[in-house]
Amino acid sequence: YLKITIVKIARNYIFDVIFTGESVMYGKPHPEIYILTMDKLGVEDSEVLIFEDSEVGIQAAQASGASVIKIKEKLF
Repeated sequence: YLKITIVKIARNYIFDVIFTGESVMYGKPHPEIYILTMDKLGVEDSEVLIFEDSEVGIQAAQASGASVIKIKEKLF
């Protein structure tokens, strides 16, 4: 219930789009989630900077063509 509430609040007030692993057919390291997000936002990969904290996430972000910053310290 809490996750659903947070997603609803974020969707309405913070983010233009929200995708999760349930939104795509292929999980990371496949870049599908990033490509889908860029497409939905109408931006090119050259306009995107992705912050990632996992190796498979970094691989997915790099494969999407976007710029990537690796977060070394886990915050959550």
